[in-house]
Amino acid sequence: MPRDFSPRHDEPLAKPADDVMRAPILPPRVRIVAQVGRCVTLELSDVESALPGEKPDGVAGATVLSYTGHAPPADLEEWTFECSTSRTTFNVQLGAATTPGDTVWLTAFWFNPREDGGPACEPVAACAEVDAPALPARRLAA
Repeated sequence: MPRDFSPRHDEPLAKPADDVMRAPILPPRVRIVAQVGRCVTLELSDVESALPGEKPDGVAGATVLSYTGHAPPADLEEWTFECSTSRTTFNVQLGAATTPGDTVWLTAFWFNPREDGGPACEPVAACAEVDAPALPARRLAA
């Protein structure tokens, strides 16, 4: 006898998707892990977790923005998009327009699988450095 998989009227329905897909309500914690030349390594984590690199439940990734200047603006419209990522540790390449000594501010916000963004974190500052010298090309032995 075949099994009946149709929903029964006396069983509760699953939670609405809106309950699961709310926009994040807290900003990430952002930390500069390393910097070599114009390459800055960032680590994002849940502000409510003691574990580094942990994303909150319901978060798909983060968007990172930058601003070059003495003080970061409050309006995110004045910031420059750098990247969106699902990783919590990643590199951001500072733009070629920055000159050594420029202060580059970085901020980030979490987004859910529907790409609804949450609040941005407090900006962190990096100092634009001279690019690290490229290593000379090595010829591989045949």
